[in-house]
Amino acid sequence: MSDNKQVKTKQNSLEVDPSIYHRFFQQNKDGVAILEELAILFYDRTSVVPGDPYMTHVKEGERNPIRFIIEKCAQAQGG
Repeated sequence: MSDNKQVKTKQNSLEVDPSIYHRFFQQNKDGVAILEELAILFYDRTSVVPGDPYMTHVKEGERNPIRFIIEKCAQAQGG
């Protein structure tokens, strides 16, 4: 377990301070490149597969981690 004071455990999961997400994914050039690639592959596309609700759910699930990262970065900015 990390002894970083910005990482707290909460009900068997980690709660990482949003400023860490912002620093890594918005201020670090490698983090920016990773988030951009993930967004292209899994976020900046439609998740709807006409006639196939199962695949629609799968594709929407692929978007959730990217959305989570974007929301954490926004929280660090006060959003």
